[in-house]
Amino acid sequence: MIKDTNTFTDLKSYLIDDEGFTSYKENEFVIIWKDKTQVDLIPFGDLEREGIVTVKGTGFTSMNVEGFREVFEQASEEIETENQRFKVCTLPGIVILKLIAWDDRPEVRRDDIDDIAEIIKNYFHLNAEIIFEHHSDLFTDEIELDEIASRFLGREIGKIISGNPKLIKRIKGILENGLAESNNLAELFASESYETIDYSKSLISHMLKGIADITTLDQ
Repeated sequence: MIKDTNTFTDLKSYLIDDEGFTSYKENEFVIIWKDKTQVDLIPFGDLEREGIVTVKGTGFTSMNVEGFREVFEQASEEIETENQRFKVCTLPGIVILKLIAWDDRPEVRRDDIDDIAEIIKNYFHLNAEIIFEHHSDLFTDEIELDEIASRFLGREIGKIISGNPKLIKRIKGILENGLAESNNLAELFASESYETIDYSKSLISHMLKGIADITTLDQ
């Protein structure tokens, strides 16, 4: 989260000149560590223009950073390692960013949907205690644990995006389009989770219901 592109340029130059990273000519937001590990530097904040960040360079120089500010402010937590503290993104925040990234470039971002499906498959186990304690209304005779997890995940996403009507509309629109026959979101979910397309649509529907539990577009 920075104010101007000069900060981005200075950071990138430092990492390349002093820390051994190399540039990647096809994408100005990417640097490479030890010739094999891709690191994405994604600036956002006051330098955005209608959710888009543009930097100088060649190749890929403009990026949609819609949702980054909300995730930074509402869906980040601190961890400590080797006596240093870092902010990391929570799983609901990751799902928001991956949905937007996939929707922007579905032809190259299939892995984002794979990751979301993997999160849903493990989300109940990771959050069982809080779901039992605070979301017992989700338990009915006709619902599977993954569907409960998906609706709970939707509620957590709703909390993050509730202050931004434009972002609410964007996320809901991605999921609603994913239920259409002409959209391959449910198919991608199914291929990763080894479930049917109908069950994958149910997971998407429950995530939508969870978001609707928290947000309305006329807030």
